Amino acid sequence: MSTGLLKSSLASGLRLAAKEAVEEIGDGVAFVFATAGDSILDVRLRAASGFDSAEEAQTAASRLLPRVREVLSDDGATPGPLPAHEALGRSGAGGLCIHPLRENGHLHGALVVGSPTPLSPERCSGLGRLAAELTLRFDHARLLAECARLRQQLASRGTLEDEKSEEVLKLSEALFAQDIELLRNNEKLGKIERLKNDFIEKMSRELRTPLNSIIEAIISVLTGEDDKLSDDAKSVLRSALDDGTSFLRTL
Repeated sequence: MSTGLLKSSLASGLRLAAKEAVEEIGDGVAFVFATAGDSILDVRLRAASGFDSAEEAQTAASRLLPRVREVLSDDGATPGPLPAHEALGRSGAGGLCIHPLRENGHLHGALVVGSPTPLSPERCSGLGRLAAELTLRFDHARLLAECARLRQQLASRGTLEDEKSEEVLKLSEALFAQDIELLRNNEKLGKIERLKNDFIEKMSRELRTPLNSIIEAIISVLTGEDDKLSDDAKSVLRSALDDGTSFLRTL
């Protein structure tokens, strides 16, 4: 995979992960931070979700960075819940979860989620699967880049050195294992998405049929018994009709 495609694929995966993190807790905001060369001094925002604009996300991330660095510097830190941070306002009033992204001795960054409602330890731990997938994506990109660098070195020398060749082989095996894991994760996400869509479609059908009957009954009463109904009764029925048709449009 070329460097450009690699960066594009990673960026797309990080954006989707940030969006999924917000959906996981029901609301709030999410950030994906990345480190450069395992250094907590160089931590940058790579993706965010739950904000009205990129500028708003960047401003909040900049104010949140000291707290993120503090957690990343503590190898024994737990994901949370942590106290709310003023940088997130109402969106993070319920507290923070900060999941460090570590794999094979490498610190890749952090998944940070803020919730407007109180966060429980269980909700923070529930983000562990997503953090593990993010870590895998970062480490996969690192191994790909390292493998490409070694291959380029070998090609430029014109001869294969046994030691370097063995290193490339090991990296290739590690990459293959991660490819399989990423495919499994994508398959699981696809299955969850299909189940969710099937459920929504089924519930929509189940609700639409009785709702249509209720709306038709209200219209029938209003048109057939209009002169016999009191003003209060008409008002209640019209309000119910408006609510019913609005709900039907939503479905």
